[in-house]
Amino acid sequence: MTRAMSKIYALNNDYTQYQDLKLGLRDIVRLTPDHIPLDDVLHFSYRNTHLMSFWLTPETKFSKNIGFENATIPDLSHWHRGTLVLSPRAFRLLRERLEKTGELLPVIVGTDTFYIYNCFVFGKEDEKKTKFSYLDDGRPFELLELVFTPETSDKLLFKSKLENCVTLFCNDQFKQIIEEYKLTGLDLDSVLLKSF
Repeated sequence: MTRAMSKIYALNNDYTQYQDLKLGLRDIVRLTPDHIPLDDVLHFSYRNTHLMSFWLTPETKFSKNIGFENATIPDLSHWHRGTLVLSPRAFRLLRERLEKTGELLPVIVGTDTFYIYNCFVFGKEDEKKTKFSYLDDGRPFELLELVFTPETSDKLLFKSKLENCVTLFCNDQFKQIIEEYKLTGLDLDSVLLKSF
């Protein structure tokens, strides 16, 4: 009997209605102790670096994208590779689920504490169905199609090493949680790779 696979979605920011967290990776590097290798911070999502061991809660803000002056602060948003930003409300609702599979890093926005979820879960790619373009010498060049194994659809949130952990992905269960609690900010796309 074949296993029914839950649908998988890429989590993308809705830039038209919601603001972005104004926090750069450079800001985190600046606060990092000297004994932590720079690459562990710059590539923290790919290396599954635990940032909490040296995290110094930064103060930051949200900003509107040009042309979208009515944008509001979201409950959930993508920050940097393999992460999500959670509003205080989203943190209260999702904390128990997320702290099992990653770390929740506090950031101060005005008088509120938001949290960055640093995901430690990798999805397993279906190597037969995932497609690349190749260089003349046979080396993979560009990821053209990303397909995960059925077991991966059991994971609430996860990232892909083949995709260099650029995007955070979720399953139907996480989609249902977002809909149930009416959490704002994310566009869930069944097209897993964006072509630019």
